[in-house]
Parts: sequence; C-alpha cells; structure tokens
Amino acid sequence: MEVFISNIDERATLPELKKAIASVLHGPDFTDYHTLPLNFEIRFIPARRAGPVCATLVIPSWEVAEQFLEEYGEPWPRQYISVGPSNEDLKFKEGKYDPRPETIRRILQTPYVDPTHEEEQLKLARELREHLVRVDVVQFGWECRDDVFSVEYEKHCLDAGRLGFDGDRRQFRLKIHEPERNVIIVLRPTQIAKAAIARDSESRHLIVSFSLNYAPAYEDEDPTDVYLDDDFDLFDLSKPRNGSGPPRARLSNLGDDHEIYAEFTSLSLRFVCQDSYAEHDFLWICQQAHVQVARGVLPTVRREIFSPATVAIYDNWVQTLPWPVAFQVDALARANILDLQEIMQLRTLLAGLLQQRGAPWTAAFIQYFGQEVSTTSWYQQGSGSVHVDPLEVLFARCRRTFLAPPDEDTQEETFMCYHAKVTPSRILLEGPFPERCNRVMRRYAGYTCNFLRVTFMDENRVQYRFDRDVDGYEFIKGRFGSLLFEGLWLAGRHFHFLAYSQSALKNHSVWFVRNFKMDDNGFEVEVTPDSIIQGLGDFQGISHDLQLMHCPARYGARIAQAFTTTEAAVEVEVEEVIFIPDIMDAEERRSFTDGIGTVSQELADEIWAALQGKSVRHRRYGRCKPKAFQIRFQGSKGMLSVDYTLSGRAVCLRPSMEKFKARHSMTIEIASVFNKPGRFYLNRPLIMLLEGLKVRGGYDIFKTLQDAVIQDTKDATKSYSQAATLCEGYGLGTAFKISSIFNDFTKLGGKSIEDAFLLQCLNFGVYHILRDLKYHARIPVPNGYTLVGVADIHGYLEEGQIFVCVAQSDDDEPTYLEGEVMITRSPVIDPGDVQLVHAIGRPPRGTPFDHEPLTNTIVFSTKGRRPLASCLSGGDLDGDVFMVTALDGLLPTEVYEPAEYASAERKTVPHISTRADIAEFIIEYFYSDNIGMIASSWLIQADQSEKGIHDEACLTLAELHSDAADYPKTGNPVPMKKVPRYALPNMKPDWNAPEITDATLGLFYQSQRYIGRLYREVKISVPQTQPPPVSSADVHLSPAEVLVALRTAFKPRKSNIIERVMYARASQFISMPDALQVSDTTAAEMCSIFQDYVRTLRQICVSFNIAHKRGARRLSEEEVVAGTIVAQSTQPKVRKEAMSQMREQSSILVNRIAARIVGPKEEDGGKKGALTRAWLAYRLSTLRPHDHAFGFRSFGLVAMHEIFDAIKWIVAAEEREKLGVMTV
Repeated sequence: MEVFISNIDERATLPELKKAIASVLHGPDFTDYHTLPLNFEIRFIPARRAGPVCATLVIPSWEVAEQFLEEYGEPWPRQYISVGPSNEDLKFKEGKYDPRPETIRRILQTPYVDPTHEEEQLKLARELREHLVRVDVVQFGWECRDDVFSVEYEKHCLDAGRLGFDGDRRQFRLKIHEPERNVIIVLRPTQIAKAAIARDSESRHLIVSFSLNYAPAYEDEDPTDVYLDDDFDLFDLSKPRNGSGPPRARLSNLGDDHEIYAEFTSLSLRFVCQDSYAEHDFLWICQQAHVQVARGVLPTVRREIFSPATVAIYDNWVQTLPWPVAFQVDALARANILDLQEIMQLRTLLAGLLQQRGAPWTAAFIQYFGQEVSTTSWYQQGSGSVHVDPLEVLFARCRRTFLAPPDEDTQEETFMCYHAKVTPSRILLEGPFPERCNRVMRRYAGYTCNFLRVTFMDENRVQYRFDRDVDGYEFIKGRFGSLLFEGLWLAGRHFHFLAYSQSALKNHSVWFVRNFKMDDNGFEVEVTPDSIIQGLGDFQGISHDLQLMHCPARYGARIAQAFTTTEAAVEVEVEEVIFIPDIMDAEERRSFTDGIGTVSQELADEIWAALQGKSVRHRRYGRCKPKAFQIRFQGSKGMLSVDYTLSGRAVCLRPSMEKFKARHSMTIEIASVFNKPGRFYLNRPLIMLLEGLKVRGGYDIFKTLQDAVIQDTKDATKSYSQAATLCEGYGLGTAFKISSIFNDFTKLGGKSIEDAFLLQCLNFGVYHILRDLKYHARIPVPNGYTLVGVADIHGYLEEGQIFVCVAQSDDDEPTYLEGEVMITRSPVIDPGDVQLVHAIGRPPRGTPFDHEPLTNTIVFSTKGRRPLASCLSGGDLDGDVFMVTALDGLLPTEVYEPAEYASAERKTVPHISTRADIAEFIIEYFYSDNIGMIASSWLIQADQSEKGIHDEACLTLAELHSDAADYPKTGNPVPMKKVPRYALPNMKPDWNAPEITDATLGLFYQSQRYIGRLYREVKISVPQTQPPPVSSADVHLSPAEVLVALRTAFKPRKSNIIERVMYARASQFISMPDALQVSDTTAAEMCSIFQDYVRTLRQICVSFNIAHKRGARRLSEEEVVAGTIVAQSTQPKVRKEAMSQMREQSSILVNRIAARIVGPKEEDGGKKGALTRAWLAYRLSTLRPHDHAFGFRSFGLVAMHEIFDAIKWIVAAEEREKLGVMTV
C-alpha cells in the first residue's frame, strides 16, 4: 500500500524520517507480521513552495499498512510521529495510487538498511577521500636472504603521488600525476602478505613496505590538473578516456625502463613519504581496510640484482643450456625462488652436473632443487624461524638426496608437457607434467619438448575479468595478442602460436611450438606451425561447409580436433571404412544421426582390448564392455555405437561426422569410453527451471534429496563401509582408489575409522561435497543417470520414445528404465530444455535391443518431426550426454515446446583464414567470452522476476546464451549491451554471494526461490589444513636405511588397526620370513620408487595450489588424496580446473608408481611376487610412524591397494583351479 505523508518539517532529512517510521514498523506492535525488520520505501515529493513538505511511504504488506493507518492515520490518529526541529506531528493517509507490483517485489526482496548505517558509510567514504597519503618515491626491489631490501627500481612522484583506499572497490590506489598521463598502482588487501612502516634513520621520512602474494595491477588514465591539496580525483573511476570509451587502461608495467624490472621485483615495493601526516593517515586507512601493519622494515641496499647488465649476462648464459635445463633454470628465476645473482652463482655447479649426468638428469635435479629452495627461503612453521642453508650447502645436500626416476614404459599414452603462464607483468614456467596424448603429440613423439602450453591469466592466476571502466580489449591485444602474433621468447628459444583445443580455449590456454628438425623416414625435415597444420589434412572443399576456411573461429575449431586428448586404439584398412548417409527428418533439415556412426562388434572388441592393454584405468575399471565410443578418425569426429548387424571389422561414418579430410590417417583414436552409467546431479539452473515447470514434488523433493546428502556426509566417518559409499558416489580419492581400499577393509571386518590421516582426507572430501551443495546445488538423484546419446538406427522406437539399459558390469542384471521419464541436458536455460518422454523398458524378445541393448547409453528415436536431442539445449549425438530420471517428484507438470533459434551468423574474412586470423579471434574471445555472465544473469533475473523463468528478459537471455555457446565456432560474440539489466540492479540474491563474502551483508537479499532456500539450509565451515613440512630432508631415505628396515621383522603397532589388518591379511598368502629376505637391489629399487613418488607428489602439491600466499605454497597431502582443493577462490571455475588437473596428475602418478611397485607380471613369481613387492612398499611407508613425514601415508595407500589387488587375483586363480578351470 502507498501511504501519503504530509506536514513534514522542510528541514527534516530522509534518514530522520526513515528512522522515525522504522521505530514504529519495527516496534512491538508489528512483530506478529514479520521476523526480520520489514523493509519500506520513502520518497519526498518535490515542493512547489516553502513550508512543510510531503512524501510517499510504500509498505509492502497490506495488513501492516492497514494497522499503521489505524494507529497513525487521519482523521483521528491514536498515536503521533514527529520529525525535524519544529517537532510537528506527521499526517498519514492512504495514497491515491497502488504501488507497481515490481516496486512491492523489490522492497520485499531488499533487506532493510538502518539509515544510521547508511550515514556511517557515507561519512566513511568522505573520510577516505580526506585521508590521502602523499607519496614521494615508489621503490621496487628484492627481499634478500640476509635480511636487507635491495632497491632495484624507483620512480619519483615529484610531489604528485597520493595513496588512498577505495572502500567501494576494496583496493589501495596510488595515483601519480605525470604531464602526459596519470599512472595508478592498484593493490587489494588480500594480496598483501605483509605491510610494515618505519622511519628512515637519517631523513626521518616514513617508509611504507609491502610484501605481496602477487604483483599489483598497473593502470593509466588521461592527465588531470593537480593542486597540492586536492584529492586527485582518486576515487572517480568512471570519467571517459579521451572523451569516449573506458576511462582507464591496464598496463604491464609503469613504462620507461620499469619493464626490465617488473617481472622480477613486483612482489616487494616501498613508498617513501616526506609528509608529516603520512604515518597517521596510512595507519588509519589500513585500519579501514583491515590490514595489519607491523613496525620495522628491512635496511635498504642497492645491489643491482636485476640490472639490465645482470639480465643480459643471465640471458646470454641460459640460452646456451640444453632446453630442458634452460627451462628449469628460467622457471627458478621467473618464480622469484632465487634472484639472478644467486642463479648465476650456481653456473659452475650446473656445468659439472651437465657434464657428469647429462641434460635430462640435470633438468630433473634443478626442478627438485627449486622445490627445496622454495620451502627454505621464507617459509616458517609456527613461531620458529627456518634455518636457511648457504646456497652451495643446500645444493650439495640436494645433490646427495636426489634420486632421478628411471625411464620406464608404463604403456600409458602420455608425454611430458611444458607450461607457461602469462600474466600482465610476468611469465611463469611450470612442469613438465605428464599429460595424455593427442594426435599431434603422437605424430611428433620424441620431439614433444618443442611444444609449449601457454595459459593467459591475471596476476592472481584467475581468468582476466571484464571491467567496464578499464579498456580490457586493448590491453589483451597489446599484452597477450603480441605474443600470439609475434611469438614468445623463452631462454633464447622462439615459440610461435600453433593452435588450441576447444576445452583449453575456455580456460584461455593455447599451444605454442618452436621450429625444430626431425627425422622423417630417413630425411631430415624442418617442422613449423604451418607444416604441422598442413599435415593434419585438407580443410577446403567440405561439401556441407564450403565457407569453413573463411571463418577463422570455425577453422580454428576444426584444427582443435587434432589437439583433443585421445588414445590411439586400432588401425583399420581402407575397405573396412564404410560411408553411409545420415537419417534425416521429412524436410531434410535436421539429422537424427548428427555426429554418430556405427561400428561392428568385432572391431569394438578389438578397440576395447587395445585400450585395456595400454591403460591401467581401463583394465581396472573395465567391468562392462563399452557399446559406444567417442572418436577422432581421419577428419571425422563424433560417436560410434555398436551395430550388431555388421560383421567382421567395419566402421561406418556419416557426412555429419566429417569436419575435414584426412584420409591418410587410418588409426581410430578414442576420446571417451562409455562403459558405466554416470550419476544424475541436479544444479542451480536445472532446479530453477524445474521450479518454473512446477515439478510434482515441489520444494519438498529437493529438500529431501539435499537432506540425504547432508546425512551421508555426517555418516561418512562412522565406518569404512559408509566412507566407501561416499567416496564412490562423489568421486573422492579416485586416483588413490580410496573407495576400493575402504571396501576391502569392510570385508575384513573393519568398522570405525580411527586413522587421523584418513579422517582428515574424509573431512576434506565432506567439505568438498557440502561446498558443491551450498554454492552449486549439486544434488545426486537416486535412480537417475547421465548417459551418452546414440541413435536408433534400426527404426524400432517411435517418436517420443527412448530406450535406456544400464549396468555396472557385464555380470550384473541390467536395469531398464520404463514409463514416463524426465530428460534434459546441461546447460538448461529455456523452458523447453526439459522434456517428458516414454522409456520402453525391457525390450521384447527378438527386437533389435534384445539382440544389442547398447548398455549405458540413451537410445533416441529416429522418427518424428524433430530429433529429440536437438530439443534439449540444442544437443546432438557427437558425444553429448543427457540426464534422465523416472523419479516421480522431479517430473514437471508443465512442458513447453523446445526453443528453435535461428543459426548464429558466422564472422568471416574475405580471404582464406590464416593462423593470424585465428589469433585475432582468440584475442577477441578472451575479452568477449561472456557465456558464464549470461547464464548467471538468467539465473538472477529468474530469481528477481515474479514470472521467474518465463520473464521476457529470461527468454531473451536464453537466446543470447545459445548464440554465446556457438561463439567459439562462429566467431560472432554476443555484445554485453544486449544483456538485459537486472530487475533489482543494485541487489543480488544471497545464493549469488561469493564464498569469500558474507551473504548477510546489505548487498544481498534473501531469495525465496528453491535454490535460495536450499542454499540457506547448508551450513559449512572451511576446514583447517596442516602446514606442509619445512623441508624434504626429513623424508629422505637411503637404500641402506631401507634395506635394514625391510630385513627387520615387522611388528604392527597395537594402536594401529590398519597395520594389524594389513599384516594379518598379507600373512595368509606370503610367508613373512621370505618377505624379509630382501636383496640390496630390491631395497634400492623400493627406495628409488618412494623418492620418485614423493618428489612428484610435492611437485603436484606446489603446482596446483591456488592460494598463492607466502607460507602457503602447496596443497596438503590429504587434499591430493581426497582429490579436492580446500582453499577458497573468487573464481571457483579456476579451482575446479586446478582440481581437475591435480586429479589427472595424481592418477598418472599413482598408476606409474603402482606399476613400478608390483613390477612386470612375468617376473618374481607372478602375482605372489607382486604381492611380496607391494608388502615391501607398504613396510616402507610405515618407517616414520610418528612424525607424519610428507608422502609416507599416501604412499602406503598406493601399496595397500596393490596388496588387495594381488590377493584378489590369487584368490580368484585358486577358485578357478578348484573348479578345474585352466589358468594362464
């Protein structure tokens, strides 16, 4: 209701009036109507003459407004309210107009803000403008190991520098006025590792010192007139630059000769302040920023550690080193682990290693040495200081403790991949890491060290973000684009842009390569980026895509096929490849077989056997023969499903699969295998959509499913059985086979988990699940599945029918979905993205699906007006997965026609596209990729609108999202100006609050949508991670020490149930006295395996830590085992990608180490020999039972799984012998 207020003292302020009304509406007379303070809105009506003024009061509750007018309204009020100096009573009466519905909704959604708080915030903003620190000199330098600060570069501000704190943006800003421009240095409180102040002993000037976790941001803007006492417009960030466009530009450095120093010295800077008020003002603004300031700074020296002369000497030397060695040396320098003078100090020692051991050994040693230096430079544990060895002593110690891993063929298709991370001011080097191969890496096997994966990111290693006040495009083009166009110089080697994969492009990662020579059938040929692409195939003359070469984005996407991670399976003969037509709709517009061909059962079996022969993953988890494969073959991509009618070896391809021509390649490459059903997880967009479609179970069905997850996490630590179920269901500890180990303990009578290490792993896993639950609504659906889509090539299914058969293994009884089911595909955004279809259940005898049930797929009909897959978020059958469930409560009561958008227009060039054109597209993509922003806008719009997902803005966003999804292949970005504004532009729902932000702050309102209510039901707290060991010296084991330990009789500790169970179980199959007869060779081998494991595990912990704080330089061992990263992030997507890479690296490591532990199958007595070796490895893991040294406990898990695995094989073999079955 709108209430008209009159007789307001003209001197009364809006806050005074708001306080007076609030004292009534929030008082005891109105508590029955609401639990939280009721929000309302007051607007003054412009006065036409002097005297009392009027206003309107909007109360969003009719009942509250009626009672209010009954007590205070005209003509006979029972009570009175007065404001202003005159203390005149206010007059209230019902307004003439009803408030607009969107106004009522906005007031209800927006929390009440106390005017006192608003006044305090305004006052703070004014005071922040007044407390500016005058800065005279800015110094960049290096914190030396002998506790001095070496000034390497300084910039004099000439009395024109001011430092302040912007409370709205939560950042320190130092603005320096210059004749041609204003230069700005930006620091966020979260990037400050340490702030300190002191007075110079001679000049008495104030010294402000910052030690940073990552480099500051540098900006510039148009020059402004400066007067000594003005506020420099420090907080005016929106004035147009040169009259139009964003007001500021991002820089890589401050210009002049700062470019030389920025890469090495941006983590330590100082401000020299002559002003007498500087100390008071600086401490005050730090208090507002919640930054602690210490007293005392390091003494100043000038050592020219990174002078142009030093850098030139270093560059000349490092380019003479072999590439693997040069890469590791340069990685030390660029990571700020050692300064250039310290690195140069090691030249003679490194030269000796190169001569004695060769380049591969030396490169591996430098990587190990860098890890040791990084944990002894500034890292501290507790309150005690870490002893820092002189560099030569540390080098010698590392030389004694380092054991290089032997070159072993684990049959896994991997290569060692070098990485470069390009930030605005630096280039960081990482790796090399083992990564799974793609077609190009297989083609150039033996030469893969010439390839480089380059990722572009901001200083804090998150993706570069759009900022409307910063000219991001020009910066990206200048900093990142220059490398794409002109190449990247590293250690004297020149790398050129090559290509990308589609998944990597989303993470702003691309491939570079340097020219190299290789042997090709006895001839030496030079390999260049152009020759690599030419060797992929012919991209011109594709009949259904004649304009391919004129669309750089599409051309780049086709090249990207060759960079998709795949496994080479089998080769086929020309006559075994059959080209068949697509199954089209009646109008010949759409294909029911878009992206899918077929394969004979014989060839499918060969493919699966080949994959199992190469990969531990497929051997151990191949319990069900796959009936569908995602492939890359010649120039085709897509799926192959088994066709039981094909005989012999046959593969059938369709025109919709062919993207370019490469008939010279006859190897079928496998991108994905679909041999087990995936779980169906709900998410926020799907829940929002299902709420709008009025699911049968309403809110209660989601609440019930979420409560079940919360209960699972509470039960997980109670027993091994429940822990195994949790880990298996949520993919925790997959690399270390944790769920399998827990199941084995359950079978042996294990009950409660008492081991502190395993409990911490589970605690991290529980936090991971609850974090996904709270911030993503990732809720598993019982009896729901995520399955790949295939086509009914036999024409058995009618329109609106699907066939689903799922099984965990070939020995299990299959499950058939039957009846009405809900089917969808992520990402959902349009009301028509969820459909109801009929699952036919168990097929009748003699039907095609009785002959071949295509287990663990969804079979779509090839009849009807439109392919069902295309109705679900524009899907097809080239590898898309779909979610399906028959759970009654999740079935919608309203179903809408699927969206049918016009094909997005391609961005083309008048000439044949080149790599430069593709690079131009990449630059634009980095800046214009806004699909995530559009998806978030859709979700917020649906939350804020009364119409929810049916709001016109949501439908517009759905179409824009479709265009944005096509952007990587069309090259046409979606302009941000097309994105509708929020209904509540200054407020967002509480579920949208970042995990590092308090959602109860005034910027967020309590969402009443399902996802908001679910969000508030989940309570989580960030678990504490233990600091890693200071040095790896405590985990060094010598072969002699291992030999003595393994020859000593093992007595399990009574307090350790795991040791007792493992000893008892192993003793049933091997004689422990025999196990103690360990040779020197075996002991040395086990020692080498363990050192190899610990070194690689430490590298994983360092490389995938996202905290980037001094003193928090690596993940904990428990995080790696659980397969999660506990640290919070402003961009959860970055953490998700780091977790994915960490899991991949962990899996490769564990598989490699497991293969080394058990040894070749044919040696040492087969599986009993493998069991003996696995037992020795487990014994080794127990050598440090009390100090919890890094690596021992997780190494024990690897050995435990191999013990159980060998025992299972032995037991199975014995059972077969009893049955009289011949074993091999």
